[in-house]
Amino acid sequence: MVYTTLLELYRIPELVPVEITILRGARRLRFSSSLRKKYSDFSPKIWNILAKLGYKKYLQKIYIGIEADFPLALPYYQLPIVIGILEATGMLQTNTSLYFTGKFLANYQLSLPKYTHGHQEVPQISTVAIQEAETIESLLHHLHTTPLPFSPPTFDLQEFFPGVIFQNGLISINKTPLPILKKIPQDTYTKQGFYLSYRARLVDPKKLSFLKELGKIRLTLSQKACSCELIPCICTETEKQLYKQQLHELHELTL
Repeated sequence: MVYTTLLELYRIPELVPVEITILRGARRLRFSSSLRKKYSDFSPKIWNILAKLGYKKYLQKIYIGIEADFPLALPYYQLPIVIGILEATGMLQTNTSLYFTGKFLANYQLSLPKYTHGHQEVPQISTVAIQEAETIESLLHHLHTTPLPFSPPTFDLQEFFPGVIFQNGLISINKTPLPILKKIPQDTYTKQGFYLSYRARLVDPKKLSFLKELGKIRLTLSQKACSCELIPCICTETEKQLYKQQLHELHELTL
């Protein structure tokens, strides 16, 4: 089994398997619905890579699937798809599952997303250290000679959350523009933590209305007695009442 990471805009990276099924029949690649829209044009490159590596079994149908409830658009599943096909056709044999994430450039060299290595090893999954612009032949050589235990990588979320402002490692409701917040899918709001500071000002009513439409979210609140930063406090009673009302509504939304 080959694993990869779902890397999509405004979604939290998630470890998933790449499922490859080989059947007899006329040579053909078929993709699951999540891959079909963006990966059909990748088929010729897959056949070229396989041919370069010595693939001769042309009377095979190859079904490629990555389970997702939404279309996958980014190209970082190209490498794990190729590795999965090599394993499924018997061209690559290992004693463990494998993990890869990456894409092929126009010259067939590899390009990787930005990430840092994790510290907790998963010994039943193997991978290799890949250099930017490495070739698939070099990668397979390292896999046979110097495999490494897989450690879940930490990806640079800023690459996959354009326009989003992070604060204390969480998405800032205050600082991220509302049009950007609206691009974030519902499942991200339930999985990823969000940060909202009450130390500077009341919440933008439009943002509060938007959050209420989402329902329950993971929200970290940073608050003080009122929304005023001045001592002595100059907030009016009306402002204080509005502050308490907003705070109550936000607590109601928090998981």
